[in-house]
Amino acid sequence: MKLTIKKTTIKPIRKKLAILELQKQGFVKTQISGLFVTNKGDCYNHAINRKLLINKAKITIKGKAYNVAKIILETFCKIPIRNGQIRFKNGNNKDYSLQNLEYATTETHHAPKETDIIKVIRLYFEVPKKMSRQNLIYKFYLHEIAIKRGFVHSHTGKYFDLFLQWLNPFSLTQNQSKQEISVKNGYSITNGINAINEYLNLLTNDCLRDFENGFLHIKDFAPKQPTKTQKLKELQKTINANGLNIKIPLRKSSAKEKLNQYLKQINHLKNN
Repeated sequence: MKLTIKKTTIKPIRKKLAILELQKQGFVKTQISGLFVTNKGDCYNHAINRKLLINKAKITIKGKAYNVAKIILETFCKIPIRNGQIRFKNGNNKDYSLQNLEYATTETHHAPKETDIIKVIRLYFEVPKKMSRQNLIYKFYLHEIAIKRGFVHSHTGKYFDLFLQWLNPFSLTQNQSKQEISVKNGYSITNGINAINEYLNLLTNDCLRDFENGFLHIKDFAPKQPTKTQKLKELQKTINANGLNIKIPLRKSSAKEKLNQYLKQINHLKNN
């Protein structure tokens, strides 16, 4: 009697990609557990270690379907997933690149939080600890960041031109508000502010994403400049170290002190 040995085919174990390797390939973590996407529309499930196929504009994870375009907009533009149709700008509904996607209905864009903008600026510059939107140099920092990142060339269109005009610290409109620039260029205040805030959010979110992925790091605050009194104290130390008998007043004399000094001088003259 012959024994039949049944051969078992061992499937090769698929090597799991490290998250760092996924990031090098342009994948970014999404709000969905284990899911990473690129701004070109590629989807990768890290939990099962494989790319996902898009079927009828959706991918399926654990039996649940997700709209790919909305995930990409949420991941790269921080636009929360909501109801509404997606418009493919070039007409190709198979092109899931970020630049080709937008919601068909207009969404109201609010300005980024001041803390987020200051954080973005600190990714590139050392700034004073009391930095705020009221600082005159605030727009200069943002403008320089937009240039460094190539953001000033990343979009086109009249609304993006409006944003660049508002952002430019060297233009004739540098001190004008979003409302004033919108009206000056023939836009309603609502549409103009909405457009400027949209691109300001894109720039801010791009920078914060690079920070979260470890590509950028927050710089220290700029060293505090010494006060006039501190400078005078340092000068007095130098004078003392050189054996000079000179006393530098650290502050202006008050009216009362000046009067007392005057009276002392008068008494001295009388006594002499």
